[in-house]
Amino acid sequence: MADPNLLFISNLFPARESAYNGLDNAFLLHHLRADFDIRLLCPKPVFPPGKELNLSPRKVDLPLNPIYIPVPYLPKIGSRWNDKLMRRGLRPAFEKLIRQWKPDSILCSWLYPDACAVSILAQEQSIPCDLITQGSDTHQYLKNPIRRQRIIEAIKRSRHVICRSGDLGKQLAEAGADKQQLHTVYNGIDPQIFHAQKNEKSEVRQKLKLPKKTPILLFVGNFLPVKNPLFLLEAFASLRSTSHPNAHLVMIGKGSMREALEQKTASLGLQQVVTFTGARNSTEVADYMNAADLFCLCSHYEGLPNVILESLACGLPVVSTNVGGIGEVLNLDEYGSLIPPNTPTSLTEYVNAIRKHLENPSQRQKIENYGKQFTWQKSADRYRELILG
Repeated sequence: MADPNLLFISNLFPARESAYNGLDNAFLLHHLRADFDIRLLCPKPVFPPGKELNLSPRKVDLPLNPIYIPVPYLPKIGSRWNDKLMRRGLRPAFEKLIRQWKPDSILCSWLYPDACAVSILAQEQSIPCDLITQGSDTHQYLKNPIRRQRIIEAIKRSRHVICRSGDLGKQLAEAGADKQQLHTVYNGIDPQIFHAQKNEKSEVRQKLKLPKKTPILLFVGNFLPVKNPLFLLEAFASLRSTSHPNAHLVMIGKGSMREALEQKTASLGLQQVVTFTGARNSTEVADYMNAADLFCLCSHYEGLPNVILESLACGLPVVSTNVGGIGEVLNLDEYGSLIPPNTPTSLTEYVNAIRKHLENPSQRQKIENYGKQFTWQKSADRYRELILG
């Protein structure tokens, strides 16, 4: 008996030219390949309309047959039109694929404009459609009345909404989504990559050219305002001035705030103790997690970022602002600490939490044992149950 056909549609999927975009979706689909024949359409918003799109698949993704499609997009003012523009731009490739290879189900990640467009195309073809919400497509887009209305309409046209944290499902229910359609399924980690290494921490640090005996804090994420990385620099400066003058901070990532972060680092006199590595692949990130003493995140909003799960799987405790679904997994003090965001005492509480974990380190083996339960295979098994009914 042939495997059922599954069509995945989302702007969030990597290409050779943007290798870190939508990696979680790529991991998920590769784990679903055992039970589905998968095809992939990747509508990429472009501005101005008609702009050329030069993207090609990574070699590892060739079995998924990804097709990258430029679709018109109006930044800032396009809430009334962007889902319609995506539907129009996506339709020719969608209908061609349907004629050649009709899917039994459609899975679409990112609620606006992707799911709003795809749910209509799926309905026209009478194909069951399941949606995925990842984070900002719920906790930020629901604040816009037009997007909120379109999102709720898309959910009504669909079968399930897979929420990558319970908090995302709660927000959608409060906005009017049917609770019966909402299912929490956490992302996963690759245990072959993210685990506590056998090498001594000093050996890993030597490999990465990091100080061998000083406390090391680690940040991994996009350098964007929602991640609030300037707050972390302020907390780090306070930590060094009050209790740990030899502490070191490693910041892995890229984004529009890189220059502002470097300027802030210079103004605080921290150039010699803050390392900006740029983007790093999963294996390299795992090395840094094994070298560090504490993982730090201070976002304003989140779904449930994979870096939290990856840190735990490496046995690395976490200090984070208590946003999104982070508290759903970081629920015991031995795994880390949660700090209320955006309060007058947030900075002081954050610094105190860092100090507590540096001075009273948790058992990394216990953290690793907890973290390694969050695997992509476990996640894919739940997706399979929902898709196949």
